This record gives sequence, structure tokens and C-alpha cells, in this order.
Amino acid sequence: PLSMGGVPLSIRTFFEPYLRSLGFEPGVGGGTSASPVTSLVPGSAAAAVLVRGDVDMAATGTVTVVDNGRVLAFGHPFLGAGALSIPLAAAEILNTMVSAQRSFKMSATGLTIGEISQDRLTAIAGQLGKETSLIDVTGQVRTSAGTHPFRFEVARDVKLSPRLVAMATAGALAGRIDVGERGTLRLE
Repeated sequence: PLSMGGVPLSIRTFFEPYLRSLGFEPGVGGGTSASPVTSLVPGSAAAAVLVRGDVDMAATGTVTVVDNGRVLAFGHPFLGAGALSIPLAAAEILNTMVSAQRSFKMSATGLTIGEISQDRLTAIAGQLGKETSLIDVTGQVRTSAGTHPFRFEVARDVKLSPRLVAMATAGALAGRIDVGERGTLRLE
């Protein structure tokens, strides 16, 4: 499951075929957790953060082992990307949705506590305490009701980053424009 907070249903629906082609099941996320968890232990929840800020997108899985700050989690590939550099965060499981077709957990992403550096067939791997470099996106929407700023950060990935920026920008814009308002959208 890919938890998505701050992304309206219309935007999730539009990008759903693309997300499913990557193996994701897009769903509503719990946004960011206020949990102060700053470490991981086997059995706890960890999140691979793709977007954070006014829009949040992350995939959550289970930690398998933590050894001297090195982390193995998920027990399966995430994107199948091999070497990568995306934020690793603590996560909180909010609810387990049981289904005969496909059970999944709803989660909220916590504090970023490290970096995911490997995405292999059997697991993702990373290091606690290591920083990642993200793409910073800021903007503002001006309407007759005033100016509404937005900000989010996107994980750096040659294949994913352009689509993640598009999804998050669309989510940020859709959340700040009144449906009944007439006008023209100019994007710079």
C-alpha cells in the first residue's frame, strides 16, 4: 500500500494506473504521525518516504532486523530499484483492514530517522542516522480568497521524481482552489 495524505480522490484516481504499474495500492494515508519514535526495532513499522510536507506519500512495512544502526525491512522489494537514496522514517500502524482479497494496514509516517540505500529482491536496507537529499518544492496559489502557500519535498529518483512532483503539485493545487471559483490557472 502507498499511503497518500493531502492528495484528493480525483488526483489519486488519475494517477492510479501509473501507481499500480509500479506495484502500489494507492490509498488514503494518515499523514504525519506526532509519534516521537526515533529508532526502530524488529517488528516495528518503518516507512519509505517518497513525498513529505503538505502532501505525504510513503509505503510502510515491517522491520526485520536492526544491527548496529543498519536496518533490513519489508521482506520484499519496494520499487526493485537496487541502489537508491530515500528517507527512512518510523511509522505508526493506525488500523489493519482485513480482506479475503487483499488485507492492508493504514499507517502514519513519523520522523525521518535514516536512509534507505538498497532495494533488493528480499528486502530494503538502510542506515539509521544517515541524511538524504530531497527535492524541495514550494509555491503559492493566489485566489480571490487570498494567497495559499504550499511546500513539500520529493525523494530523488530518476524514474519516479517527475511523477511524484506532478502528483504532489496537483494535490497541493486541488486542495487550495475552490471548486466553484472561475478563473485561469497559470503555473510557472
